[in-house]
Formats: sequence, structure tokens, C-alpha cells
Amino acid sequence: MICPICCMEYAAGLGEDEKAHAAFHDQVVNGVRARPLSTERVIWQERNRRITIVDAHSPRAQKLRAQKLASGAGMGIPSVGGLYHADESMEVRGTNILLHHVGHRAVGIMMLQPRTTVWRHVWRDDQGTEFQACPDITQMWSIIFVAVSMNRRRSGIGRELYQSALSLFALSPDQIGWCSPFTDAGIAFLRAVCPDHFYQAE
Repeated sequence: MICPICCMEYAAGLGEDEKAHAAFHDQVVNGVRARPLSTERVIWQERNRRITIVDAHSPRAQKLRAQKLASGAGMGIPSVGGLYHADESMEVRGTNILLHHVGHRAVGIMMLQPRTTVWRHVWRDDQGTEFQACPDITQMWSIIFVAVSMNRRRSGIGRELYQSALSLFALSPDQIGWCSPFTDAGIAFLRAVCPDHFYQAE
């Protein structure tokens, strides 16, 4: 059968399959179990919430944590071959990943990479945009994707990741772009944090 929530296909009644489904279902709904690590690089913290950064120099354990969260929280985001794999070269693409933790769970993830083709979009009243190319911008940090675990959505986690990205790279909202494709939830979030216009960077 296929779980209607986590979309995992498993054999109901088969012990190993039931156990695997329960683990993945919990990961999708509640986030990845993630106790604080001594090697973590914390860039923001408030009460039981903290944001860490994962990059090319991070230990493999942190990259695997990011991979698990991307596969769970990122379900429904279009991608070819998965959103992120721990073994991919982060240095080649300049990849930086922000992980949002609440207590001992990693519940939000944002991936950023520098991109070189940029358009400026202005929102229209019908939810669409008017856009034009920006040939004078030769490189811009781009948010490749943002994902939050099901039970933590609409709790400010996406916005805290966004603000942390701006602070980390010392950027204004007009100095950071967004990578397509955009889901309906992604468009709603983008319109909330960039109410007048935004930059698409591919």
C-alpha cells in the first residue's frame, strides 16, 4: 500500500516494511531526529530554536542530516534525482545549506547557490508577474529550495531561514534570488517575504 501522507509504498503487516514506513513517516511529518553536535556551526539561536550551516567543509554526519531532511520535508518539490545528496560536491556549485532545528529535531532546510542568469519580477494583481532580464547582474546568491516538515509549517521557520540567509551573507532582499520551479506553497511564501517584487536567479 501507499501511505497517503508520506507517500511511501510498503507492505502492510510485514514487520520490516512497517518499521521502515513508521521511521520515514515520522521523518516527513515531524522532521529528522537531530541532537546538537559539537561540530555544528550555529549561525542563529533563540530559546530551543537554532539554525546551523552545512557546506563543503562540514562533516558527513551533517550532510546526511541535510539529505534526510530534504527527502522528507522536501516531498512535493519538483527535482531531478532528488533535492540534495550527501555525496554531491558542494564546493563545485558553492552550495550552502541552512538547517533549522527545534529542540532535537531538524525541521527546516534551505539550499543556496550562486547563479548567473537573473530576472526581476513585479507582482500583478492576478498573482502573476511582469518580468525583465537583468544582464547587468552577473552573479547572485539564489535560494534553490526551502522545505519545512509538515507539523512545523506556518510557524515562522521559513521566514527565520530567509532572514538568517540575508544576515549570513550580509544581503538585502534585492541581493538574493529565487530558483524555479515554484510550488503553490512556494509562491505564497515568496509573496509574503517579497510583497512587491523579487529576483529569479537560475
